[in-house]
Formats: sequence, structure tokens, C-alpha cells
Amino acid sequence: MSNSFVDSRLTAPGPKKLLALDGGGIRGLITIEFLERIETLLRDELGKPDLVLADYFDYVAGTSTGAIIATCIALGRSTAEIRDFYLDMGARMFSPAQLLRRFFHRFDETHLERALQEIFGAETTLGSEKLRTLLLVVMLNATTHSAWPLSNNPRAKYNLRTLVDCNLDILLWQLVRASTAAPTYFKPADMDLGENRFTFVDGGVSTCNNPAFQLFLMATLAPYNVGWPVGEDQMLLISVGTGASIRVNTALRAKQMHLLYHARSIPAALLHACAEEQDFLCRVFGKFQGGRALNGEVGDLVDVANPAGPKAFTYVRYDLELTREGLDELGLTYPQWIAIVALWEQDDQTVSELGDKMFLESNTLTPMLKKLEAMGYLRRQRDPADERQVLVSLTDAGRRLREKGLSMNLVKASGLTPEEFAKMQKGVVTLRNNLIKAAKVEQ
Repeated sequence: MSNSFVDSRLTAPGPKKLLALDGGGIRGLITIEFLERIETLLRDELGKPDLVLADYFDYVAGTSTGAIIATCIALGRSTAEIRDFYLDMGARMFSPAQLLRRFFHRFDETHLERALQEIFGAETTLGSEKLRTLLLVVMLNATTHSAWPLSNNPRAKYNLRTLVDCNLDILLWQLVRASTAAPTYFKPADMDLGENRFTFVDGGVSTCNNPAFQLFLMATLAPYNVGWPVGEDQMLLISVGTGASIRVNTALRAKQMHLLYHARSIPAALLHACAEEQDFLCRVFGKFQGGRALNGEVGDLVDVANPAGPKAFTYVRYDLELTREGLDELGLTYPQWIAIVALWEQDDQTVSELGDKMFLESNTLTPMLKKLEAMGYLRRQRDPADERQVLVSLTDAGRRLREKGLSMNLVKASGLTPEEFAKMQKGVVTLRNNLIKAAKVEQ
């Protein structure tokens, strides 16, 4: 049975709109806030107050947490519904595995599977008519050591209904579960395709944690059987990240790089490098609309010609880069900034309450609070109701510092208003609190 929504997306004339969403675990909440801003702007611009992103985008792609969000979008969910899912289900999705199983993975995959079945439907397949856009989900086939980008394009080679192992018959929740099977976090996902059984892990450990350029290829290259026309006025590609923090360790020495160091650092380094390369390629082949510089040599590549010919699409990249430079501008360390944020949310907190939020013991937190007090950003005073407790609150200078932080480069880089950025941050706090509660229950 064909999908009329997908068929119309494939054949309708006019410019095509593509949306690619990075992996990044629970930082998918950052992606959702970008998407809510896009959804709001589209509603206002097009005069459609009930518009959802599936009404605008023709092809949506995602890896790992991006696959969850992309699938929700393709199913016609609003960004508000997707955020509620993350906040409500987050604690369940990240429930700790049983003690003996933690040698293999930290979290119990059954809770994630149930959550995906609830949001997608237990019997919904990749070829379902419920999907309102073309959808691309990226995972890594650990059996063949190759990235598997699977779409619901009915013209794709392995999506033909005459095949015994037609990909369109894969349950949608199983497909996304495979894309989110992050090594050490969740158990790898086994999946039967016809007579073959494959084992899959998170698509984020492939070259497509940022699936933007792969999405462009699958929308245009002849073997993928979509064949949309290229040109900066014919195709728009929007890529959304989950936030990144570039750490430069100038104190690192060769003798410190032992086996444990490599085991911890190499995966993250490879993921970052692959994501950067996807962004790099999109800026070269697409007409980039502006953003941070890739590096000191090539800059941001705005208005740099494509050596292979005319630009193939218009390209926009949204991401949040949490950098040392931003905190230096405020004159704070990262823990000091987090303390300011926590007190901005709620004044007159005890030192123990603040320590719980920041995961710091009082002997670590107290010296930092004293320094912030000396800088004039907060005050400490005894609780009149209980002299044993010390209450901490922001001064006017501390509040101004927080407001300056909201209006500086972090928010500018995110594309959000200060109010929207604050809303996103509060959502992350709510989710974290739910996870803490779940962990205490398990104990």
C-alpha cells in the first residue's frame, strides 16, 4: 500500500525543504528549542497558527536522538508535543540497568523501547501512511561495520514491496531504537530482515552523527531514486545540532596519553570530526547563510565558491557552542556560571539545596560561593528560621550578569530569544530532576 503523503512529496513541483537533526543524547532538548523557534516563525510568516514542521519540510533526517525527533516530526507532532515527550519520558528512558548488566551497558533498554512504542505506535512501520514526510534514520550495522541510512522512500532499492525483506515493513520503533543504541549506554539492537539477523548500534558512531550531507545525497543522487533538482533556489537544507563544547587542553603532554585516555577521548574526537566534516561539505556545496567559523584557515565559508560548480542548495546550520570565550567575557568559570544560573531560577536557596542541583559537595561549593560573594554577585546570610542554615541569593549585580549572559554569544549563536533560551534551560533542569528521582527510586 502506497503512502499518499510521501508520494506527493516525491512528485510535487517547487523548491524542496530538507531538515537534518544531529545525535547528542538528552541534549536533543536543545534541538527541540531551535525547532520550536522555526515552527513559530513559520506559523507567523505563513499565517497558519496550527502549522507543524511536517507541513513545511519534505524530507526529515535524524541520527540517534535526532532520529527520535525526526520521526516525531514526520508523524506530524508539534514541537510542544515532542518536548513534552522528552520531559515526561526522559526519566523512564534512562532508567539504570540491573547491576550485573551494567558491565555491558548503563541503562535498561526496555524502558526506552516502551517509550518509543508509546509515541510512535507499537505496530507502525517505516512504510506507514501515518508518516507525512520522507524520513531518513541513520544507524550503524555492527554486523557489517557499515552505516545504514534507511528511508521510507518507496522507490528505494530495498523498499520494493516485492522483496521478502522489504525495509518498509520494519517497525518504526525498532528502527529508531537501533539508531539510539549508544555503545555503553544501551544494549545493541538485534533486527531480523528476511532470513538475516543484524546487530545495530547508534548511528552517531558512524560518519553521520550529523546527517545533513547524507540527506542531501539521498535526495539528489540517482541511485537513491528521489532525484530532486539542485540549485540554491531549488533546495533548502536546514541542519540543527545538539550543542557542542570545544575543549582545548594546552597542558596535555604525550606521556599522559595512556590507553585509558585514548579509550575515553578517541570516540568523542571522531564524532566531532565527522560532524564537522558534514558541516564543512554542506558549506562548500551549499550557499551557507552565515555562522561561526569552521577554523582559522577557511573561516565560515560564506560566499566561497563551490569548486565543482554552482551551489547545489541553500544551507542553514543552527547549533549552540558553549565556549570558554563566552565565560571569559563574563569573568567566570563554568561552575560559577552554573551557580549564577541556579540562583537566578530561585533565590534564597540553602547551600545544600544548591549543592544538590550542581552535584557539588559543600566543601567544594562553599569556597566558590565566597569568591562570588567577594565579586559582588551574591549574598550569603543565616536563615532566620534556622540559624544552622545559610541562605544564598543573587545581588542586583548578579542578576545583571545573568541577563548579560542571556544576551551574549550563547543566545546569539542559538538563534533563540533570551526568553526562549531561558525556557529551554528550565526544561533541561526539569528533565534532570526527573532523572535524579528515577535514580533514587532504583536505589
